[in-house]
Amino acid sequence: MSRTLSGAGILAFWLLAWPLHCLAQDRSGELRLTVTDASGAALPAHGVLISQANRFELVFDTSPTGEYTAKKLPLGSYRLEIEHAGFAPYNALIEIHSELPLRLSATLAVAAVAQSVVVEDSDTLMDTTSVGNSYPLGAATLRDWTTATPGRQAIEVVQAQPGWLLEANGVLHPRSMSWMVCRC
Repeated sequence: MSRTLSGAGILAFWLLAWPLHCLAQDRSGELRLTVTDASGAALPAHGVLISQANRFELVFDTSPTGEYTAKKLPLGSYRLEIEHAGFAPYNALIEIHSELPLRLSATLAVAAVAQSVVVEDSDTLMDTTSVGNSYPLGAATLRDWTTATPGRQAIEVVQAQPGWLLEANGVLHPRSMSWMVCRC
């Protein structure tokens, strides 16, 4: 007695077998990462694995022994960034091509000492709009000035300023006019 499968039987067989065939083709890889310092000591670190093409991002922390395994990674190119306090960031471009695990050992270098000087703008101590010196006198100066002769506070305050001379007749005169230049 010979048995033959009809077209409907073959179709039913493929409909049942196809999902199992698809499950067998995983098309994903694995990354086994080890993070150490320059002397080979294990470092726990924080990392990010990013693939722009696959729109994939994995944020992870390694174990205290510096190891991490990323499973079920879609095949493709990835950018790996690893950080640990006191060490320079580690950046690498890795390729996951097959289902075979990719072993990667990342060695972190000690961070360079960075120093910077910040210069900030502040108010100037010079009056850049005037060609000469100015000695402002306010009401408080006149009020608090002590004088031996009552009513002469204003004259004595002006006389105390640089460039003024009080003559014997009580008239104030500038000491020198050579500093006065017409800038027309």
